[in-house]
Amino acid sequence: MNRMKKNDFVLFPHMSLEKLPMLTSSEKKLLSEQGFHTLDVILFTFPIRYEDWREPVPIRHIEPFTTVLVQGKITSIERKRTPRKRMRMYTMTIHDGTGTLLLIFFHKSYWVQGYTEGDEVLVYGHVEVDRRTPWMPQMTHPKVLLLTAAQKRKLPGRVVPVYRKNGKVTSYRFEKIIHRILFSEVELYDPLPRMVIKKNDFPSRKEALQFVHNPPHPLDMESKTFWKKPAIKRLIYEDFFLLQAGLLLRKRFIESKKTSYRIEVTEAMKKEILELLPFELTRAQKRVLDEILQDLTSTRPMHRLLQGDVGSGKTILALLAMYLCVKNGYQACLMAPTEILAEQHHYTFKKFFKHLDIPVVKLIGSLRTADRRVALQWIRSGHAPIIVGTHALFQEGVQYARLGLVVIDEQHRFGVHHRALLRKKGHLPHTLVMTATPIPRSLALTWYGDLDVSILDELPPGRQKVRTILKSTTHRSVVYSWVASKLAEGHQAYIVCPLIEESKKLQVQAATSLYEKLKRLYFNEFEIALVHGRIKPQEREVIMEAFHNGHIRALIATTVIEVGVDNPNATIMVIEHAERFGLAQLHQLRGRVGRGREKSYCILMAPPKIGRVARQRLKVLLKYSDGFKISEYDLKLRGPGELAGVRQSGLGRLRIGDIVRDAEYIPFIRKDAEEFVQNMIQRKGIGSKEVRAFLRYWVEHYGLSQVG
Repeated sequence: MNRMKKNDFVLFPHMSLEKLPMLTSSEKKLLSEQGFHTLDVILFTFPIRYEDWREPVPIRHIEPFTTVLVQGKITSIERKRTPRKRMRMYTMTIHDGTGTLLLIFFHKSYWVQGYTEGDEVLVYGHVEVDRRTPWMPQMTHPKVLLLTAAQKRKLPGRVVPVYRKNGKVTSYRFEKIIHRILFSEVELYDPLPRMVIKKNDFPSRKEALQFVHNPPHPLDMESKTFWKKPAIKRLIYEDFFLLQAGLLLRKRFIESKKTSYRIEVTEAMKKEILELLPFELTRAQKRVLDEILQDLTSTRPMHRLLQGDVGSGKTILALLAMYLCVKNGYQACLMAPTEILAEQHHYTFKKFFKHLDIPVVKLIGSLRTADRRVALQWIRSGHAPIIVGTHALFQEGVQYARLGLVVIDEQHRFGVHHRALLRKKGHLPHTLVMTATPIPRSLALTWYGDLDVSILDELPPGRQKVRTILKSTTHRSVVYSWVASKLAEGHQAYIVCPLIEESKKLQVQAATSLYEKLKRLYFNEFEIALVHGRIKPQEREVIMEAFHNGHIRALIATTVIEVGVDNPNATIMVIEHAERFGLAQLHQLRGRVGRGREKSYCILMAPPKIGRVARQRLKVLLKYSDGFKISEYDLKLRGPGELAGVRQSGLGRLRIGDIVRDAEYIPFIRKDAEEFVQNMIQRKGIGSKEVRAFLRYWVEHYGLSQVG
């Protein structure tokens, strides 16, 4: 970070308004009321557009359908009514010696109040042409300023930034405040290190912000070239650099702390866990298992992200890590985002640990009071070495005896508060976060920069490529007749609907009504079941077990079966109104089939007429089966918010950077951040005041994102 002289007054990014000497007390109060609490909030409130007030254009030379500045005298002001709708209308004519311009204002008289014939004015607006009077250009509701008032605002002669009005904070008032801050003699602190500024030939922070708020020429914020300008690029770089450096520094800071949870893994133990499996791990699984074991045997707490495509075998690796943890006398818990996924894991874990005589306890929100009391007692006493549950795992009253490992499944669905609370249940426990939504490199580097990343890039042998077909909802009878023929051959099917019950507002297929229809018309010879989030956990567990055992042939469901459900005999996935689902959801649902050796199908049902973006999503799914490829398209189509759980995790604090638009910069920024962190630690030490100060600044800016 840049050093400042001790006696200099410096404006720091997170300085409160109360400490800004160039603002009046009334301005501070007004800004605070509208949510402007710190300096950076003000400085990074960018204009929504720019107006070119540099040079008036003679009326004779103005072109139709352009936006221009005109200077002239008011020659007439009249009140009229429109011929057809009889609306109140005011007109004003402006003459500049070269021609006449007509100004039109509807409804309110305040548009023309304060002006009289003969006044010299500046007019800024969009030029239109009325076919009835083509010789006279006109403007509707332009901006009009008396020349004397305009000259006080140093107009004409410059580009005017236009800000969104916030309560009583008008664009003009906000512009004056920004100008007073940025063009004062007071120094503006620059959080980018000098080495980074020099290496990339960047302007200073103050110069970059001056360019945004007071550009020499109008900027087109919609164009690609706007984001390539040196000043804008510097601010984008700062955004990503601070996030990356903070994540890296935090990771090194955590690694510097010792943990008592060192898991011993001997070669004999490693051989033993592999012999527990009824199959051989893939090369990718073996590689990732070695990475996890290396973390567990270290004195530093593991903080690893495990990502892999649907069905790549992440859960089995988590299960093995949890077993080793238990063998060392610690507890291990797995947190899932939904009760049905927690129940699925509970079912799988119970089956795996049964012959090892290791109890597995389930803790979910819908547990009966008596069952919950018993579960909490077992967890507190340590008699429950393996715990599987939902967000109930971190709620008040849940106490762990020796929590050594936390596994978070589908982690992008949890808020950062949830993950933090769960990790606080133990003393720096090892943490393994898993996602079946593959993340593009730019996104992973940005949001998960403080995690070591393991990737399962190989599917287990025997996994079949799923044939994906798009069918119109007008062909339902053909589709379900075909599904019935497959059920008769011994196959099983999932049928997914977007809603549980029919809606008056949405014309989409509901699970309950479809279940009744299929039972009556197509599947009357087979045992079928309905499963959704409102069904009681005990009943849901019975249904899922019957489906696993083959007693239930077709499962009509909502997206509760999106992740975690594993039945190798299920070969058919029908998704009703597929246009209503996101790409990641569709890919997850498709991943429920193709787990056995039989040919599998995913049938996407959609109405004949759907939106352009929805059709794009379906085309991507028809074309690609690779989750990483699909996630790249998903990122382009919807942005990072939903894909990475940005909003729910508190990480959406980039002020100007955009992961999709700026993806090309991210690897270079990461490299600069790594060099900066390495140099800082070597020079100052990981526990130094400088490191702690940087982390404090980072936490202030990014909020709880430091939890990871």
